[in-house]
Amino acid sequence: MKLLDSPWLKQLHASVNQPPLLPREPLVIGDAVIGSVVSDAFCAVVKNNDLFSSDELTQVQTSQGLSWRISGNATAVLQKVADALRCARYARVAEQWRDEPLAVLDATGQQIA
Repeated sequence: MKLLDSPWLKQLHASVNQPPLLPREPLVIGDAVIGSVVSDAFCAVVKNNDLFSSDELTQVQTSQGLSWRISGNATAVLQKVADALRCARYARVAEQWRDEPLAVLDATGQQIA
């Protein structure tokens, strides 16, 4: 039996190709969608957080629906997002994130943060 035909690998592929459990909204820098967030939880963590200026992280309506837009220095804003999630102990960020910077790439592979 080939590795690609193994039942456990097929089960693994099926388990990761599932729709999200909760509705999500895109997270955008410029024109690049860099991920998605569970809007209610994300809003609760960042909306009333004094780490962010009013224009750095905003929820906007687009023709495709609501999305979260990062403006200004994207690297600094993403650091603030990580810090806010850590302080809120959201989704085990405090236990699992090791404070390492990660490159954020657009669809063409260009680093944008």
